[in-house]
Formats: sequence, structure tokens, C-alpha cells
Amino acid sequence: MQAILTSTQCKAARALLALDQQELDNRAQVEIAAIADFERGKRTLTDTNLEAIVQALVASGISFVDGEVKHQPSATTNRPLIATGTARLRLIEATDLNQWAERNDGKHHFPELIERLIQASLGYVPRQFIFRSGDSTQQGGWDGICEQDNNAMLPWLPVGVSGWELGAQADGIKKKADEDYEARTANPLNLDPSQKLPLCSPLRGAGLAARPGPIREIKRRCGRRS
Repeated sequence: MQAILTSTQCKAARALLALDQQELDNRAQVEIAAIADFERGKRTLTDTNLEAIVQALVASGISFVDGEVKHQPSATTNRPLIATGTARLRLIEATDLNQWAERNDGKHHFPELIERLIQASLGYVPRQFIFRSGDSTQQGGWDGICEQDNNAMLPWLPVGVSGWELGAQADGIKKKADEDYEARTANPLNLDPSQKLPLCSPLRGAGLAARPGPIREIKRRCGRRS
């Protein structure tokens, strides 16, 4: 029997709504610890709790269609994605990301930031979509894998299957990028070696330069103002 809600759908819905786990707790009246464990795959929630979360997300403008998660704002939506008004809201700057990257939680949750950015930009959960955060960042293999074929308008998001390598350390970021590039060129871990390899860092001026090779490296500057 298909689950009422999967952990991936839950995280995608929160990303589209810019909700943290505490606010979802407030809206669904499901304990934040239960939500966190569920999203990490450490706990199975009861149908009652899953239904409460789904109802809270749907009331906020989320729809679940054929396994995809989409945001459909309406007059009854509890909160817009971005506050409207005459002044443009400054959400974050390069300096904020630099300072965040120096903290342990920044290093552990940078993959989740990229995951949320992709979900919010696309408006749905990609077909193949894995970004390891928290304790899972210590595991081997790709830091992230994304497969999407519907949006070729985002210059930072490759079309098709892309393997991602992430780094948030202040020292040696270029060395890590070089090592990741060489390792994935030698062993793409079941991905097509002709596909793109985004190397991503939250640090301003990370110095990730493009170079030739069987896997095309794409320069990423996530610390740039927008």
C-alpha cells in the first residue's frame, strides 16, 4: 500500500513553503522530533500523524499529484513564499553564507540547502534526488544526485542526471574540488561519465575553475548575491 506521505515529499513541501520543522510542528501539531526522525528515515509515523501533516501542507498551498509535490498559492494560503510589498526583501548575502559555512551546522546542512534550492526552483521533486546531510555527509559516494529533464532555464542546474560534490570547509576548498574531480573522473559510480559534475561551495571566491575532462566540471558560486 502506498504511503500517505513520504519523507522526501515532506522535505520538498517544506522547502517550497520555506517552512522549518518547528513551524510544521505548529501547523500539524505533530512533535518536531517525530518530524525530524521521519524525514531522516529513522521513524515511521502513524497514519493519524501523516494525515495531520498532509492536511497542514495542503492548507498552506501544497498539492500532491502523481507523486510530485507542487506549490499552488491561493487566497486561503496561510503564508506566501516571499513577503510582498514595495521594498524587495533581502533574504541572505554572501557574507551570511561565509559565516554560516564556518559553523558545524553549516557544513552538515549545506547539502540540505542545495536540496531545498533545487526543489523550490523546480516546484517539484526530481525523479532521482538524493542529497545527504547531517551525519550522512560522512558516507562515501556522491554528495548528491539529481535527475531532472523539465527545466533547461536554470543555468546552475544541469538537465539530465548530474552528480554533485559539495564542500563547505574554509581551508583547502580548491584541493578538495581537485580531488573530487579526479576521483569522479576515474570512478563516476554508475553515472554516465559524460554527464555534468557540479562542484558547489557556499564560500565566496572558492576558486573552482573549469577544466577539460571526461566529466565536465561546472563552476558554482553559491555565495553570490541575488
